[in-house]
Amino acid sequence: MHQDRRTRAPEAATGADRSAQGRLGNAALQERLGQQAGEQTASSGDEAWTRGRPLKVANPAPTQPGRQERTVLGVRILGTDVSPSALDACERFVTLTLGTRPDVQERLADAGVALVIVPRGRPMTELPEFSALRGGTTFDGRPWEQVRGAGGMRASGGMWAIAVPEENLVQVEPDNDSYGSGYSIGLHEFAHTIQSKGLGRAERREITALYEARRAAGGPWTEAYGASNDQEYFAQATNCFFGENGRVGNNGAEWLRTNDRPMFDFLVRLYGAPPEAQPAR
Repeated sequence: MHQDRRTRAPEAATGADRSAQGRLGNAALQERLGQQAGEQTASSGDEAWTRGRPLKVANPAPTQPGRQERTVLGVRILGTDVSPSALDACERFVTLTLGTRPDVQERLADAGVALVIVPRGRPMTELPEFSALRGGTTFDGRPWEQVRGAGGMRASGGMWAIAVPEENLVQVEPDNDSYGSGYSIGLHEFAHTIQSKGLGRAERREITALYEARRAAGGPWTEAYGASNDQEYFAQATNCFFGENGRVGNNGAEWLRTNDRPMFDFLVRLYGAPPEAQPAR
């Protein structure tokens, strides 16, 4: 079973909404998600790359010692001893998701949102933004030293820090990214913060209503994990919309358009038209 890296810091450490505690799910759900990665039939967008899609960088620039920082549409991107290409990859999905919504940009800036890149081969808890988690465990009992990503927690200075692993942003050797090139952890985690910190109350309520309607209809879902709660439903639908749910579940905007039109229409209003599919290369 591969390790599911989508998680967030516990309530005691973060002060985050209790409603998000179910985001990772239990061990059985994680195992089922891992099985689906190998069993699910590829959808129409699964083998294609899309223009503007937040693909992993295949030929990254060399690691740059020291601190790097940039701000994109109100979101800080931070990295220490990482490839500059990892910051580029973060910039791509920030631009894709926020480019048409200055109101969301403003809310995220006011919340102090920052994407913090976890260097390859280095525990997340060694970074100052996540050092408060050192020696602790996730709500399902995993040591934080072994976790590679987090959906958001309060850090020093009021920052809302999102952990994104470098190996999922750029191709590294040896390749220790359990999701490979088809799934974007950063996009998934950022979607959680868009929902919790960037959207207004009416749109958050609309996501919940869309989730409840989908449950009442019995699906279909991107995969079982996307059925867990409204947070995972929205984050996995976001990955699917941008073609970054490969090797995990149904993938591609066309799948959403055909199988979950209400969510597809909501995401078009939020993000703009989906990226145009291009031939694989």
